[in-house]
Amino acid sequence: MKNNSDADCKQVEEQFRLLVEALPNAIILVDAAGRINLVNARAETLFGYARAELVGRPVEILVPQQFRTHHNEYRTAFFSAPTARPMGAGRDLFGLRKDGRQVPIEIGLNPITIAESDFVMASIIDITARKQAEGQFRLVVEAAPNAMILVGTDGKISLVNTQAEILFGYNREELLNQPVEMLVPAPLRTNHQADRDTFFKKPSTRPMGAGRDLFGLCKNGRQVPIEIGLNPITTLEGKFVLASIIDITERKQAELEIADLLQREQAARIEATRLNQELEQRVIERTAQLEATNKELEAFAYSVSHDLRAPLRSIDGFSQALLEDYQDNLDSEAQNYLQRVRAGSQRMAQLIDELLMLSQFTRSEMHRTTVDLSRLVRTISDELRQREPERQVTVVIAADVTAQADKHLMQAVLENLVGNAWKFTSKRTDARIEFGLMPQPKGQPAYFVRDNGAGFNMAYADKLFGAFQRLHTAAEFPGTGIGLATVQRIIHRHGGRIWAESAVDQGTTFYFTLTPFRDEIETEFL
Repeated sequence: MKNNSDADCKQVEEQFRLLVEALPNAIILVDAAGRINLVNARAETLFGYARAELVGRPVEILVPQQFRTHHNEYRTAFFSAPTARPMGAGRDLFGLRKDGRQVPIEIGLNPITIAESDFVMASIIDITARKQAEGQFRLVVEAAPNAMILVGTDGKISLVNTQAEILFGYNREELLNQPVEMLVPAPLRTNHQADRDTFFKKPSTRPMGAGRDLFGLCKNGRQVPIEIGLNPITTLEGKFVLASIIDITERKQAELEIADLLQREQAARIEATRLNQELEQRVIERTAQLEATNKELEAFAYSVSHDLRAPLRSIDGFSQALLEDYQDNLDSEAQNYLQRVRAGSQRMAQLIDELLMLSQFTRSEMHRTTVDLSRLVRTISDELRQREPERQVTVVIAADVTAQADKHLMQAVLENLVGNAWKFTSKRTDARIEFGLMPQPKGQPAYFVRDNGAGFNMAYADKLFGAFQRLHTAAEFPGTGIGLATVQRIIHRHGGRIWAESAVDQGTTFYFTLTPFRDEIETEFL
């Protein structure tokens, strides 16, 4: 009977080891003395050790030196009252690899009793990709022209940018983890808390306090008139609201000046009208800036909230693992489903990259030089031919077409326009793409990229340059809907405009102009 019992125990232990080995996270089994008893292959990969180098060693070899005292205290407390829990809730945790590199991680702890001995099983996830995505989000917020404040459902501030420090007079250390009501004048705090609760019940991109005068409370006690745009964000850490804040003190002062002038005398009305026109123009420009910022933040917030790189890579990686490791157990339909899952996750990752690129092109510093656009188009078309050598496409490029522009930004413009022409002529046996310069009756000449591809209905031309707007399905022609939005932003930054002429099955021509740069510059050709 004893032999049978021993055999059963060994069988159970072997099954346990197999289960641990199959788990998707790094697994480490540690006894009450702090020694490693078991690891799986994921743990070897994460920490860079072979399991023979880990088993029997103190678990602190995987803990950075500065965290080891807390780690020992935490392990002692865990074995005193063992329960399944996350480790170090509210702290940034790091693992120490064999090569000395520290890796950001998340750890879940589970108590286990084996052969009357107590153990803790740690399930460990490498969150490097997530931290990188969070860092990129912080960079976008930091680069925003308005004051930006991120607030959680508990009403505490999680993130601010430099513009917020300037607006309210605090440094960010004084703001982080503090109630957002510290920035709200006392008489408005009750309404502010009610507005926040309402927002989290039905989150949507919107202005805050429509129809009301809003004020911010600075560190020195001064109240500043402001406008606020709200954007909901959902992350693994919970729900947040990203507030975009504009100081409208200047506008309010101008309004008071106009009112005063109108009250003085009839003779001052002409001057008051001029000031009013200036004010209206500034209001239009500020409103347009706020609307554009809100639209970009809405699109970006959605991507960051739902399409973080780490989850996407996990989806893609596990789908690939299922296809490779369990191919014999999956029928063709199941394999097709997994392939579609992978394609979807890869497309979402591409969306994130292109959104970040759109933001970069919108905010990057411009350096105007003399750019040979003809040579740029020729290089781009040669690269397209190398990618698809089987295609026969006639490319006609006008010689010596130049422009005073930022060469990096114009590279992006022409890659998108020529790339679109190449894509939408893919179903033509007589595909033709043309680049040149067309004189205009009035104003600057227009550059153009013309193709004889699929074309589109001009009734939908107003949607052409909007982010995520597509006039063809992904099944017909692949794409994300970001390219033309990027092109329009770049052309506008050059003081120009862009438009298109097209007809279904008769091709498309994109025209754009560039405002000449009159100051002295250093001539540079690509």
